[in-house]
Amino acid sequence: MGLKDPRVGYNSVNEFMGSGLPWVISNTASSTVIKHSFDKITRHIKISNHAASGVYLRVGFTQNGIAGAGDAYYYKVNGGDSFEIDARIKDIYVVRDSATDAAYSLYAELTMIDSDMMPVLTGSLGGTAFWNGVG
Repeated sequence: MGLKDPRVGYNSVNEFMGSGLPWVISNTASSTVIKHSFDKITRHIKISNHAASGVYLRVGFTQNGIAGAGDAYYYKVNGGDSFEIDARIKDIYVVRDSATDAAYSLYAELTMIDSDMMPVLTGSLGGTAFWNGVG
């Protein structure tokens, strides 16, 4: 059996030093949670809410977090505003936080690190608090 070629890993600093490969999508957030999964780990993310002011989006990193299970583990983006973050993630969740649907655009810069190298983000592991702040 042959050896696998070495792969860049989750802690490969070089992958996060330069700009990433672009990944863009536009969509409409409704009352159903939308999960965007990336083939590669991100280094930077920007979400723009194209709705009118007062129409909010919830942006989070787990299904439970965006649902507000236990606490509010999400970021709210007002209509006309954007949310930007440098983060190493493989999934991001979006849902409306108003009675009105909200059009949005998502831009992500991807590294060359495969998403299977990313640990699972969860608020608990085996009933024990694990990644605080994600839900």
